[in-house]
Amino acid sequence: MSSVPSDVPAVNAFRYGWRFVPRALPDGRTDLEKVALTLEDVLHPKEGDVIPERTLHEKERAYLAGVFRSRPPAEPIGHVTSDCLIDWGVEELRDTSPDVAVFAGLRQEPDLNAGTFRLASSGGRCLLTVELVSPDTRDNDVVHKVEEYHQAGVPLYLIVDQQRAGGPRRLIVYRHAAERYEEVPLDEQGRLHLRDFRLWVSLRDGRVVCHDVETGRELGDYAQIARELDALDQRCREQEQLAEDSILRSRADQQARRDAEKRERDAERQTREHDQARLAAERQAREHDQARLAAEKREEDTRRLAQERDKARLAAEQRERDAQDRIRQLEEALQRLQATVPPPGEAPPAPAS
Repeated sequence: MSSVPSDVPAVNAFRYGWRFVPRALPDGRTDLEKVALTLEDVLHPKEGDVIPERTLHEKERAYLAGVFRSRPPAEPIGHVTSDCLIDWGVEELRDTSPDVAVFAGLRQEPDLNAGTFRLASSGGRCLLTVELVSPDTRDNDVVHKVEEYHQAGVPLYLIVDQQRAGGPRRLIVYRHAAERYEEVPLDEQGRLHLRDFRLWVSLRDGRVVCHDVETGRELGDYAQIARELDALDQRCREQEQLAEDSILRSRADQQARRDAEKRERDAERQTREHDQARLAAERQAREHDQARLAAEKREEDTRRLAQERDKARLAAEQRERDAQDRIRQLEEALQRLQATVPPPGEAPPAPAS
């Protein structure tokens, strides 16, 4: 089964859609005849049927299918169908094509190329069906499918109802009971809590919206998510650029800090070297002064010794002169004495009176 958008009004004879039926021609060839579908055909379509679909209907069907595919049930091997024929495996129950249906517990992954999903042979079970009501086919969704989905054992049936074109929409929810479906009341905000999928489902401005139960975050459709991802990618690129610029600035700052620290170390080293040179110069000056003072002291000592030697020499010369004078005096005294002493045998002269 296939569908086409119906924003442009179709020819009235094909208001529900059409199928191509092979017809034998008189010459033996086979041709395809375009046959209009009835409301009954829309309720129980066949593979290859073309059923016009409004753009809003198509967008919401794809949106809900995407949401449920992003929220797989806890049971292994789940499957979500969208506008796909379902063989319910129930005797005397014909195939239907829910807008969205969710299954779980399949024995193996389904064949995605198959035009009909056969529930009984899959080994799985249905968790939920969703129908988005079109006013011109409303009876199929709110009357006939209520009976058939109950007969098929669908545990939860969600209807987005609309009685007339352009009219208000509302949510109707049925839960399976023994004899018939029982309507499930919505909460005070008009929301349906789908516990197994961790979702709130509601209407906002006549459009179906889903929110995460835990965070309250609205789940967008593919186009919205793609736009958000593009915006997120752009923000990420901007953040990466900012981070790269920050890293470059940080590296430049670090290099500048290292250069400043090196200059500071060089200045400190130069200061230390200058101080050491100054101290060495001062030490050399002190040593020079000490050497000068020592030299001056030695020179003074030398002068003093020279003076003392001169004094000693002069004293010795004076003593020598004194000795010579004494010797001369003694010699003179001896000579006088000898002059007054007679030779041996002679009488000494008489003393003068």
